[in-house]
Amino acid sequence: MEIAELYSLVKRLRGPGGCPWDREQTLDSLKSALVAEAYEVQEAIERGERLSEELGDVLLVVLMLAAIAEEEARFSLEDVLASAKEKLIARHPHVFGNASSDMRELLFRWEKSKSKGFPESVNTCQPALLLADEIGRKASALGFDWEDAEGVLEKIYEELRELREAMKTNAGVAHELGDLLFASAMLARKLNLSPEDCLREAGLRFLSRFTRMRELARQEGRNLEEMTLGEMEELWQRAKGS
Repeated sequence: MEIAELYSLVKRLRGPGGCPWDREQTLDSLKSALVAEAYEVQEAIERGERLSEELGDVLLVVLMLAAIAEEEARFSLEDVLASAKEKLIARHPHVFGNASSDMRELLFRWEKSKSKGFPESVNTCQPALLLADEIGRKASALGFDWEDAEGVLEKIYEELRELREAMKTNAGVAHELGDLLFASAMLARKLNLSPEDCLREAGLRFLSRFTRMRELARQEGRNLEEMTLGEMEELWQRAKGS
């Protein structure tokens, strides 16, 4: 199999006479590399190009991590694959067992299985919006949740009022702003949206409109840096409409 050959190459790079850089890598040093490669996969998906190449880069980092763990007698690549296989079967009893295949029930069972050990099982190293989403989903699977999106909206209004009060005294502003952001992430979850994707798309829209705004300014022979806020706002509205 190709993956076995690839793993052999990785182990050779780590072995005597291998690559000095690869031999110096540790589990800790490869953490950021794995995250960076995952983001490159995301970019490749969004751009519709180079996905196969970027997935290969992620796989290389995973195999390198497995090789290091094997050297340190922690576990082997076979253990990784066996664990993934076991987890896949356990989380799909509707396919590999006798459970029903109702979609709502499947999603509930999935979240229920993922919520075991909550809150200790939450991955606190992930980006904040993903963290908030995971916390919300796992708490919901245990029955601790708003009844509907309207309930979350009321919470957002409440948090906004508390933030306004905090801003008057400049006390607890970060705390209240965090609560508002968390509640907003919960609203996205209730609407079956990814808060991470929503904010990312909003950021990309801003960049696109700002680029258009700068183009409009150039067409008029002007620089944004020399314009008043009111003039830039006018260009911004034109950029939104174009």
